[in-house]
Amino acid sequence: TERNWLDVYPWERWSNKTIPVFNEGDAYVPKELKMTEGRTAPPPLLHETDLIKLMERHGIGTDATIAEHIAKVQARSYVNKDASNRFRATPLGLVLVDGYDA
Repeated sequence: TERNWLDVYPWERWSNKTIPVFNEGDAYVPKELKMTEGRTAPPPLLHETDLIKLMERHGIGTDATIAEHIAKVQARSYVNKDASNRFRATPLGLVLVDGYDA
């Protein structure tokens, strides 16, 4: 089965809008086209408590090992904490993620 982006991006949820069914080859004619200028915002960086909640939700580690996992990714320089005490991926951490996605 195919996964959609909401399966791997937990910061967004489906809205209650109904999406029409389209089949391959169907044509869609828009009623209106509107150009707006703007930028999307990335999700906020995680504080340690946010990271722990996500790890628990996804079954990563146990109460006894979560702190050890977090310390290990910091010690290996995959992430650093910024001035606001949020985790920020290092270039090494980003390359590691890209390698897993390849």
